[in-house]
Amino acid sequence: MLLWKILLNRWFWLAASAGISYLGLVKTLQMAHLFGKMGWAEKYLGEGGSYTVWKVVGVIAPIIAIIYFFSEVSDRAMSWASGL
Repeated sequence: MLLWKILLNRWFWLAASAGISYLGLVKTLQMAHLFGKMGWAEKYLGEGGSYTVWKVVGVIAPIIAIIYFFSEVSDRAMSWASGL
């Protein structure tokens, strides 16, 4: 029950997306070395495609979190989780 409340908390996902954004945009090189090159990204996006994917993740993560933060979906999810 407590885990659901934490995972469905809007502030948690907003903070998590800030961390993901930081890693994706500022620490791109380190993330690529940690997780390795993405073959499909290198194939379809060309040379440096793995770095491009990390940049895109760094931009999209906070956008999705902000939409979730201000949406009605999170209210419905919290009411559902509190009923468990």
